[in-house]
Amino acid sequence: MGLKEIFISVKKPIIGMIHLPSLPGSYNYQGQSLDSIKDQALADAQKLAKSGVDGLLMQNANDRPASLEVCLEKAAYMSV
Repeated sequence: MGLKEIFISVKKPIIGMIHLPSLPGSYNYQGQSLDSIKDQALADAQKLAKSGVDGLLMQNANDRPASLEVCLEKAAYMSV
C-alpha cells in the first residue's frame, strides 16, 4: 500500500519519527523499564501529533551496533 492510498486527502504527508531508546537485548541497553520506554514513546508521539504530522513511524535506531537477527525482547518491546 502506498502513501496515496493511506493518506487519501493529503497531497504531501509529513511523517514523524519516534526514536526508541536502546531496547533489551541490545548492546547499549541501559536497563529502562517497559513503562519508561513506553512513556517516552507516547510523549514523543503526542508532541508530534500536536505539531500536525500526518502519520508516525517508530524505529529502534539506538540499538547499536545493528544486528541482522531480531531477538524476542526487541520484538516484544516494539509491539507494546
